[in-house]
Amino acid sequence: MIEQNNIELRPGLDTMLSYCRDTNVPFLVFSAGIGDLIERVLLKHQLLFDNMHIVSNMMQFDQDDVCVGFNEPLIHVLNKSEVQVEKTPYSPLVENRSNVILIGDSCADTQMAHGIKHDCCLNIGLLNHDIEHLEPRYLQTFDIVIEGDANLNPIMEILEFM
Repeated sequence: MIEQNNIELRPGLDTMLSYCRDTNVPFLVFSAGIGDLIERVLLKHQLLFDNMHIVSNMMQFDQDDVCVGFNEPLIHVLNKSEVQVEKTPYSPLVENRSNVILIGDSCADTQMAHGIKHDCCLNIGLLNHDIEHLEPRYLQTFDIVIEGDANLNPIMEILEFM
């Protein structure tokens, strides 16, 4: 499916992921989506690096490569919390880091950094739809809001400043 469809990534994602790789900044993809698809998209675009880890719903396949279920725990928008990250290989990469840049496309995503020790968490919201209706809530919830299909340049400016 990934090979047959042209999946466009947000402009600047390649630059941001490469920068994080080159500067040894751990990068967590935490999604209530299907992790196998996220992994395949990143691989297709040659953007899955050693500093990255995916915490998402990973499929289970039978001997005929038919999806028969998902690994536990199932992740949904209301239970995304970095507490679950503590049991992954990603955890040692961030245990001595004091700052977090959290990027989410749902107001509930701001809960993802709870449970992990940090001094500062910059919350960046990606508001992709229903902008006029959701903008007030996003502006109240996130420190920075990037609207529509805008590029990730504001995040790159922050990373380069640090």
